[in-house]
Amino acid sequence: MKILDLYLLSRFFKLMSFIILAGIAIFLAVDLIENLDKFIDRDVGWPMILRYYLYYIPYIIYLILPVTVLLTTLFALGSMANANEITAMKASGVSLYRILIVLGMVGITMSAGALSFGETIVPYFNKQRMDIQRHEVKKIPRSSATRRGRIYLLDGPNRLVFIGHFNGETMAAYSVQVHTTSGNTLTSRLDAKRMVYTKNRWIVYDAVRRTFQGDSVIVEKVPAFDWRELAFLPDDLMKIQSQPEEMNYWELKEYVGKLVATGADARRWRVDLSAKLATPFAVFIIVIFGVPIAVKKRRSGLMVGFGIALLTAFLYFGASNTGKMLGYKGMLEPWMAAWVGHLLFGMVGIISVAVSRK
Repeated sequence: MKILDLYLLSRFFKLMSFIILAGIAIFLAVDLIENLDKFIDRDVGWPMILRYYLYYIPYIIYLILPVTVLLTTLFALGSMANANEITAMKASGVSLYRILIVLGMVGITMSAGALSFGETIVPYFNKQRMDIQRHEVKKIPRSSATRRGRIYLLDGPNRLVFIGHFNGETMAAYSVQVHTTSGNTLTSRLDAKRMVYTKNRWIVYDAVRRTFQGDSVIVEKVPAFDWRELAFLPDDLMKIQSQPEEMNYWELKEYVGKLVATGADARRWRVDLSAKLATPFAVFIIVIFGVPIAVKKRRSGLMVGFGIALLTAFLYFGASNTGKMLGYKGMLEPWMAAWVGHLLFGMVGIISVAVSRK
């Protein structure tokens, strides 16, 4: 590796470290201001608050990494362009492609690192952070962590299930209602006091089944029966409370598959699943976008360059989040919702490289 490459990488990583630290500080300060009254009201001690924010740091780094790389690229190369260092490099025979290759390799390496980081460290620490939020801030007893109330889910296209209370320790559901439809017509309704999952099947107790045939209703009392047709599992009822950031890609993919199998609306989860791949690889895309823009010398000075960099970062952040919001509402396919912002900036970057003076 040449001295010029080392100099470029040194400038890049020094500035990136500073921006990451600044981003973490801003995130933590804003979150603390927003939640300090909750910590005080719930009598959460400072050691627990410190643990909460230490667990938060990996997720912050993961979230801000694409924007951090964008700002680093614009600031590092922009300052070199304004100091005529880029001009000197071009005059000595170093093309834009050389800079792009060096930082592109950095982008690929960081994308792979971000993918691994987001699949291992981030979900673990997020789970610890959410555990503190649930049990120390919201004061949900840990013994109640396996208990859920008022659960609605679709078990297939024609069966709606309501569970008044579910206890994950005993695998028992109480106050169960199951509505079966044909098109827009209700064909039967089952009300059961209790339903227990045992030996890979649901056993229903003390049930009343109503079958609707035209204007007549057939009422049947069923003391107990084995309902093997029900497709959902106790784990599915418990995971309803989990957040996407607490699961890695494969755990979330499995959960989405179960939601789809039961007929539930999994749009939001599918968008978050696609985002788990899009966010890490956005680092490489951002480098492609930032390099040709940053190497252009500007006569407007440092402050204008700083403003352009921040504006570009806000546009990127806004495009990415707008895509996800459209995906949540079903206006875009989940994969497109997760990738649209990154792909848009990547296309602009490719065009900029094509038209730039090498």
